[in-house]
Amino acid sequence: MKVLFCIVLAVCISCNPQKEEKQQSDSLFRYSKVLRQAKLENKKILILFGADWCPDCKAMDRMLTEPDVQQIVESNYILMRVDVGRFDKNLDFAQKFGNPIAKGIPAFVILSNEEKVLVATNNGRFASARKMKKQAVADFLLAY
Repeated sequence: MKVLFCIVLAVCISCNPQKEEKQQSDSLFRYSKVLRQAKLENKKILILFGADWCPDCKAMDRMLTEPDVQQIVESNYILMRVDVGRFDKNLDFAQKFGNPIAKGIPAFVILSNEEKVLVATNNGRFASARKMKKQAVADFLLAY
């Protein structure tokens, strides 16, 4: 009986729509703060969708901390990282930008500080970031 109760409880917790709603509202709250900051600093918004389990996301994180790439980001963008979990978190937030994670992560969305989408990498462009050179990321960031 205890096992059955634990299974039912686990299913209820994993199917909790309030959890997704909270993640969505947290992302929207952070996004509104990022938007305000971008307007104040006259910068664009760089949204990075990824997950901590993803080797390509980890590779992208390393590239973004390389001094020359980091300088590009800090000079031009306000960076917002969004955790998509195992494609079970912040899906509504990703959908707001045309679902850039559909073909893999990491994925970027670059917005003007007026919320105009300048680019969304919804083609899986960075999904094999482990094989990329940091210059490709730098060139992408400089293009917008």
